[in-house]
Amino acid sequence: MKKLHHIWTLSTHHCVLLTVLLLGRCTAPAHPYATHVSTNGAGGVAFILNENATDVTVVFDGGGPGKTNDLGALSKGTQTFALGAHTSFAIIVNNVGSGTASQISVTNGPNANNPLYYFGPRGVAVNRNPQNGTNFGRIYVSNANAGTGNGRTTGRGLYVINADATDALGFGNTAQLAGMSIGGSTTYSPWKLSVGPDDMLYVGDGNGPGNNASPLGYGVWMVKPDLSTSAALFPQSTRTPWDFSSAGGVISKPVVSGSYAAGSLVLTLISTDWTNAPSGFNNVLQFNIGSSALPWPANTPGTILVPPASGIAATGPEVIMDMDIAPDGKIFTLQNSVQAGGPTDPFIRVLSPDGSTLLWDSWNNANPAANGNADPYNFEYSIAISPDDQFMATLITSERIAITPLASGVPNYVTNNLSRLPANNPIVPAGASGTARQIAFDAADNVYEVSGGSDQLRIFSLGLTTTCVTSNDWTGTNGSFAFILPSTTISVSATAPNASQNGPTPGVFTVTRTGQTSALTVNFALSGTATNGTYTVSAPGSTGSGPGPGTITFAAGATSTNISIVPVNDGKARPSQTVVLTLTSGAGYNLGAQITDTVTIQNTNTPQIFLSGGATSMYKSFSNDFASFILTRWGNTNANLTVSTITYGGTAIPGTDFVTTNNIPLPPGTTTATATVSPLDPTSSYTGNKTIVVGETAGSGYIVGGNNVTLTIIDNATPPATSLYSNPLTDAGDAMNWGLTWANRDLQVIGYDGVVDFGYDLTSTGPNGSTPLPPSGATTGLHVTYNKTALCSGAVNLYLTNQTFSGDYAVRFNMYLVKGSSLTLATEGAMFGINHSGVQTNWWLTETLKSSTNIYPNGWNCDGVWCWISSDPGGAGFGDDVFITGLPAGQATKTLWWKKLLTQTYPTFANVFKAPAVFSVTDANLVPVSGVPANASSVDVPTLGSWCDVEMKQVQNQVTFSIDKIAMFTYPNTNAQFSSGMIMLGYEDPFSSTGQPDGAVYYSNLRVVRITPPIFTQWSASGGNVIFNFVTSDGDDTTASFALQSSAAVNPQAWSDVSPAATFTQLSTGAFQVSYPQNGPIRLYRLRHK
Repeated sequence: MKKLHHIWTLSTHHCVLLTVLLLGRCTAPAHPYATHVSTNGAGGVAFILNENATDVTVVFDGGGPGKTNDLGALSKGTQTFALGAHTSFAIIVNNVGSGTASQISVTNGPNANNPLYYFGPRGVAVNRNPQNGTNFGRIYVSNANAGTGNGRTTGRGLYVINADATDALGFGNTAQLAGMSIGGSTTYSPWKLSVGPDDMLYVGDGNGPGNNASPLGYGVWMVKPDLSTSAALFPQSTRTPWDFSSAGGVISKPVVSGSYAAGSLVLTLISTDWTNAPSGFNNVLQFNIGSSALPWPANTPGTILVPPASGIAATGPEVIMDMDIAPDGKIFTLQNSVQAGGPTDPFIRVLSPDGSTLLWDSWNNANPAANGNADPYNFEYSIAISPDDQFMATLITSERIAITPLASGVPNYVTNNLSRLPANNPIVPAGASGTARQIAFDAADNVYEVSGGSDQLRIFSLGLTTTCVTSNDWTGTNGSFAFILPSTTISVSATAPNASQNGPTPGVFTVTRTGQTSALTVNFALSGTATNGTYTVSAPGSTGSGPGPGTITFAAGATSTNISIVPVNDGKARPSQTVVLTLTSGAGYNLGAQITDTVTIQNTNTPQIFLSGGATSMYKSFSNDFASFILTRWGNTNANLTVSTITYGGTAIPGTDFVTTNNIPLPPGTTTATATVSPLDPTSSYTGNKTIVVGETAGSGYIVGGNNVTLTIIDNATPPATSLYSNPLTDAGDAMNWGLTWANRDLQVIGYDGVVDFGYDLTSTGPNGSTPLPPSGATTGLHVTYNKTALCSGAVNLYLTNQTFSGDYAVRFNMYLVKGSSLTLATEGAMFGINHSGVQTNWWLTETLKSSTNIYPNGWNCDGVWCWISSDPGGAGFGDDVFITGLPAGQATKTLWWKKLLTQTYPTFANVFKAPAVFSVTDANLVPVSGVPANASSVDVPTLGSWCDVEMKQVQNQVTFSIDKIAMFTYPNTNAQFSSGMIMLGYEDPFSSTGQPDGAVYYSNLRVVRITPPIFTQWSASGGNVIFNFVTSDGDDTTASFALQSSAAVNPQAWSDVSPAATFTQLSTGAFQVSYPQNGPIRLYRLRHK
């Protein structure tokens, strides 16, 4: 393999790169560099490579003849060389980057001794100070919760590892406290970290008065690099009842300049607790500590550099925020998306070094219109600026990383130029709460992040082509470091993005470079939907001819060159095809902000129309519901088509069961069209679901793909069943038949904050807004809500007293769920469940509990099987539909009293709960959002939404929760403790923001019916088969709901499912037949309901 050779001029203790001659290339993903440099006094030097390196050279005493030691390719870990009679050295590590940001840390499943695994990691920082070579490159991690994660058991405190992820000081799995008295919070103590220019580790503690886990923390600790001793920079926070110390809970990482030893220590941070009206909480405070006596005097604030953001960030504590100060002094602040977002409340701000001037923000400068009218940096938890001032890294709650290049010290954001890590995950909104914690850079722009979700330290490379030079002298205490990038940057754009088979007309990519203009060969790869043989490639010096790798050569002096894509017409109708060009890494250049673009090849053959499903079901109860199918055109997209040959089959009758559609236009340039059908005749008599089979025949100007689509009309009625209980929920006096329990996050301080109105007037239009009448036409109903005044998360449960249910039964009711008009503080939802004792408070929580004594006795347990349905799509990072059961007796604790069974997000049901057609819920910008059975407040949207039909069913210990006959959750309930009990209806706000009073749920028409087992109606034997006919009263049953079992004797242990499985056929609504070869001279048969 060819080497990378260099010409260097070096001074005694540092080096200056004059020229780099790149004669070959070896590609690696990481930015390798030499760390932990030490000398042994006997002419030996040791260092640690953070990653494998393909080209390592040592230059002695400034370079020159006989002063170079070419070490070649080296593996990560400890390496050595002889210093001999030389007095100084520079370790030069060259790397041709992969061009792609990627994870470089290795996590291979559970491992009891993997230093990358923790149980509650909260902070990470890397020593970037090369002067004292032994500390350079060390990685520090804070761990807030003791336990076992990924097979490794870790404690609360600090850990230090080398750059190659090996144990640095022999601490192993034992956390170090270094004499610190950390706070009692297993979320915020210890918290985020930084390493100062004095090599000291600065440890934040976010457990101030707001979080209030006893004991409270000390804000920030200064810890020696070897984790031996520490000093508190602030006095312990107190709450008497709400006394803010100098810093309180430090929610950001502590940012440090200077040193205490030199009398120049300056500490900058964001305090979540310290307040100074009118600026409120969450100020950026700067403390000019110098060499003052420690701790800093109590109740003596630092200088307010940056007043907080508007909105809740200014008026309440406990907002997740972070900050960093760039090498040029600019202040970067970040707030998590509990805030509103928008022009006055962006999630990231960049300010002048004194905090007086806003230079950039993520709403007004990052094009939210191209990001769905949302701040592209929503849900971020941590921020870091690279030491070369070239990149901003932010960490999202779901543990993904965004890398944004900087230009003139501010983010150079353009649409889609964020590097997202991991790259193979879809970029989707995360929740307002999450598990990601801190992000950091090392001296070579490698990226580190920790999270309490994965319980890992993960390390990423930006994939750049780099030269890293670590210099020192024979003492090992006069080090320096240089991080060098090539001056040439390559980018690409599709300057002629539309190619056509007509002509043919080629598409053109233009590759542009900045920097050096000598002859240069650049690597690229072609991909996309266009296959080999459908185009050719024309480019100067190109070696590529179709999909796959290729090269192109810049002539000396040229700053741009073109790659042409020439279509080939093979006479076949295809969809428009894409050719994607992606620049890849190579020697002598780095990749710019835009490294990929697309050319589209238009197919000009006779159009061919294909059908596919869109929203494949509709609910008969809603005349405004619809099912949809999609027409997709291949071939010539310039033709003006009208598809008028749609056919309809199936069990549903056009004009009787549904409204058809035909004559569907496909104007020039359009490749798809969506057509809808809507239901008719929402009767109360049960007929069962019906199918619509959509097909097509050839028409004028087009041919057909020959495929069909099946749509379903879901019957809103249910089969006749024995009634066990019925209550229209219309009577105000009904309150005496229900028991009430409640709980909240801070039971020591906050009392009951729920509203329960039996017999609520549904025709009223007060502060709760307007509500449509339920399907029964009743004018009164049950109204429930929680957390409207106290700013404290909690829930209320209602139990139907003196009524318990067991066996096979179904609970049914109508529900109208409303998202409150405070659109950014409206993540609340309805709760309902079965098989409860009636004495617990069922609720879930992702925030930190505040109470420690005088706990409401039933506040820390739950039982039964229940769910929470959000009224705010995407508002809860935990999920929009949360399904939960209680813990077995004796297992509930104050920190874990419920067991999550399943969480789902609103996109899962976007084609079921349709907005604005049926439901009216919107996002914060009043844009309708499909996926949850909820409605906007009439304060925000004048058009009212719809009530939905809810069913909670238990059959053969299998629990199914359905809304509008769509099964959202099925759970095999094996816990006999929760197999029978009371019904629960309720409401919960899992977040401590206070919503508007119109955020609530309304219940109506509660019914409980017995689900009878299937009944055999006929049997026969024919052709060696036994045939059974049977009927069922469960309207949700299909052929997949049953299994046939057989036995030679009446013995519970002898029954088993027949193998192979029997064949089931549905004869009509609720009527089935099963056929199976007779498998013995005397056999007994029975049905198992799955």
